[in-house]
Amino acid sequence: MIFKKAKDRGASQYYNINMSIPRPVEELRAMCRIITGACSEGTEDFISKLTLTKEQCSIDEAIEITKNAYLGDVFRRFFED
Repeated sequence: MIFKKAKDRGASQYYNINMSIPRPVEELRAMCRIITGACSEGTEDFISKLTLTKEQCSIDEAIEITKNAYLGDVFRRFFED
């Protein structure tokens, strides 16, 4: 449900977002799919790195945790541009 609503708004909704506020993993999952265009399996690989330690994570933390993970570089570059 979160993904469907976010998909309709597109990746532009994440421009200028506060990257230090902790967000639920479900929200990060939707962000990942929309920003990277990944399938659900690719997203699960990305998110699995986050769910090992916490239920909420900031975008800054997510970028650091997944820097060498599948899709991590695509996710990071979106927020650098």
